Amino acid sequence: IASALRTGVMTGIAKYFFTGRPMANQHQTWRDIYVTYWKSHYGPAFSLMTLYIIYQVLVHQTFQGALPMVLVAVSFISWLITPIIFSPFPRWALIEQDIREFSAFINGKAGKEEDEVGEVVKRGQTGKVRTLWETGLAYEINSWTEASYWLC
Repeated sequence: IASALRTGVMTGIAKYFFTGRPMANQHQTWRDIYVTYWKSHYGPAFSLMTLYIIYQVLVHQTFQGALPMVLVAVSFISWLITPIIFSPFPRWALIEQDIREFSAFINGKAGKEEDEVGEVVKRGQTGKVRTLWETGLAYEINSWTEASYWLC
């Protein structure tokens, strides 16, 4: 930031650096928010929530005392809701529309045919996935093809 400010003051030219954030006055749907933040927010939140649920189940099965994990619960709840709360224009009409569109995104059937795998990978690389299934499938295929697990 400091070098950009110095360059702007010295030259009088301000260049825009794309950071990945949306325009401040453009509404993002919940689908767009999920696709954008699933690696940084939703993935860790679901992992932490799963571990918390497993811990609670094990504690109740062994009849031992449970540790107070309020901060853990606050952490995964915060990771889940902050991208939605801080998105532009959270009005009730848009929230209702986003809920309908996000449920269609979760329950969608697109990308499940074998001949669509190539298209799913391409859409996953550009962030233009149509369903939750495509999001996960594209990520897993890319991680397996780019990893060097099979090299000796």
